[in-house]
Formats: sequence, C-alpha cells, structure tokens
Amino acid sequence: MATADALPFADGGFDAAISSFVFQLVPRRARALREARRVLRPGGTLAYVSWLEDDRVFLPDEIFDDVLDDLGIGARLGDGRSGDLPSVERAAGELRHAGFAEVTARRGEVVHPFTVDGYVAFLTEFDEETLFAELEPDLRGRVVATLRERLSRLTPGQLTIRFPIVFAVGNRSRRR
Repeated sequence: MATADALPFADGGFDAAISSFVFQLVPRRARALREARRVLRPGGTLAYVSWLEDDRVFLPDEIFDDVLDDLGIGARLGDGRSGDLPSVERAAGELRHAGFAEVTARRGEVVHPFTVDGYVAFLTEFDEETLFAELEPDLRGRVVATLRERLSRLTPGQLTIRFPIVFAVGNRSRRR
C-alpha cells in the first residue's frame, strides 16, 4: 500500500496518470501532485477530475441525515476539512506549481439522476457502507424503510445530483 505523496514507483516510469475524485481527499495535495509528476516520463500526462467547492446541498443527503437523527443514530458529521478546489484557476495553478507544463483546466458538472433504489444502494453499498454494516439488522431495516418512504416523496429533479467539478490536465516537461 502507498500514499499519494510517496508512490512506490521509479522516476519516469509512466506515460500517463489519471485520477478521479482522489486529489481532494489527500491531506497534502501539493506533494501528491509533485509525486505524480515524478513518476511520469518527460512528456507524460496527468489528468484528473475533482470536486469544486460549492454550497449546494443535495436534498436526499439532508433527508438521510434527518432519518439517522430521527432514529437516534445521529446525523453524519463531516470530517472538518474540505479538499475541494476553490476554483478552476486554483486547479491549474497547483499543477503549474507542481512543475507541470501545458496545463489546462475547465469547469464541468456531475449530473446524475438517482432513483430511490439507486440512492439507497449508493449509500448502503458505497458511500455509507461502514455505517450500515455497523447497525444492528433491525435498526438497519428501519433506516432503509424510513429513508425509502421519505425519498419516495421527491420529484425526479430533487433526486438528481448536480455538483461542479474541475477537469485538469498537465504534462511533465520534456526537459529533465
């Protein structure tokens, strides 16, 4: 196992590196970007996508927290830090600062229409898998049933997540 800022690979060993929604999670993004550059060959490319800071709240997430709170579990707590990028310009600047050239960055948006079943599966099988695994079976069943009932009141638009993202690309200079 390795961390993003200490990869167990030789210098220049890769033609390309791709990251999808990881760089916002690493505690030392600047070091991780420099490490990605180190393992790329001269002319190699790093491309990544990450969340942009945003104050929008996804209504199904609020409903889930309310269900947890109403059943005495307590709403989920954030980790106290956001690694989301504040702007597209910041994403490009961080790549340049890490030594990348030919940097481009552009804004995009994740738009995903959930169904009630799809959102519940997302929570139970991925996003909050640990929380659900730790609940007693009876309580887990009550959480899921209550969540399904409340989510079924939402319109398709309210079940569609829309959050801003950034696509960033940089190349390791061909100069050594």
